[in-house]
Amino acid sequence: MSHLKIDRSFLKGAPENAYDSALMEAIVNVGHKLDLKIVVEGVETQSQSDYCKSLNVEFVQGFLYSRPISAEAIEALLEKQ
Repeated sequence: MSHLKIDRSFLKGAPENAYDSALMEAIVNVGHKLDLKIVVEGVETQSQSDYCKSLNVEFVQGFLYSRPISAEAIEALLEKQ
């Protein structure tokens, strides 16, 4: 199984903008029809995160969850947990 990564530019206006929302839904639907896991980048707000969940997006990334950090910092963070 492969992944389809959706650029943040497609998420930026969704779900507030009907055009952006329709485009995101179409991309996610096509990806799922092709049996791909969806990764959305650029999630910055809880509203965007909730929107991705409503589309059954499997993975999200963005500043809502963490700023970019080094591999060493990730290891340290995981060791703490």
